[in-house]
Amino acid sequence: MSWGDRRPDISRSGDRRDRIRHPGDRRDRSMATQTAQQQLYSVEEYLELETRASERHEYSNGAIIPMAGGSPRHNRIKVNLIVALGVALQDTPYQVFDSDQRLWIRETRTFTYADVVVVREPIITADHDTTAITNPKLIVEVLSDSTGNDDRSQKFVTYRSLPSVQDYLLIEQNSVQVEQYMKQGDRHGLLAIHGDRHATIPLASIPVEMAIADLYHRL
Repeated sequence: MSWGDRRPDISRSGDRRDRIRHPGDRRDRSMATQTAQQQLYSVEEYLELETRASERHEYSNGAIIPMAGGSPRHNRIKVNLIVALGVALQDTPYQVFDSDQRLWIRETRTFTYADVVVVREPIITADHDTTAITNPKLIVEVLSDSTGNDDRSQKFVTYRSLPSVQDYLLIEQNSVQVEQYMKQGDRHGLLAIHGDRHATIPLASIPVEMAIADLYHRL
């Protein structure tokens, strides 16, 4: 495996958040799907909507996608990882960010939020959004039933288009398993699947060997 306009007039609406369609909104699902396919937004419209929204959304080449919340196990693993990385990378030129940190991927015109991101200073932000990071070294996603396929497919394609990314980790929340994708030359491939709770994961992106036991602490 290798890491190898029809925009709506929303200026006259009140709160533009209500223009984002959610599949669960009291609407027929087929109508919601059709509307989502037809309704595209510019980057500027998305950023304005996101500053007003009470929930986070991703942006993919004109489409706005609401993000689902995580389970207690999902969030426990995420917190465990952030704590472990924060301690290991203290007093280094690396910074750790959680899922509130927006990423901009210019090649695919995507704004997204990964579960955990590590960046080596200096931090580089997008020209049109100084809150969005463009140069992550390590990206981590905690898998769930609803996002696992996307994390392995579309998000993988999106993340690997970032030249700065060296490691991509996918962490199972219901079993001890970590998939590690590493950049090798100009390609990225599945390096290993780690399933030993007592093992460590050497990373190319940061000077850390991640202990799997730390990820699943108290689980």
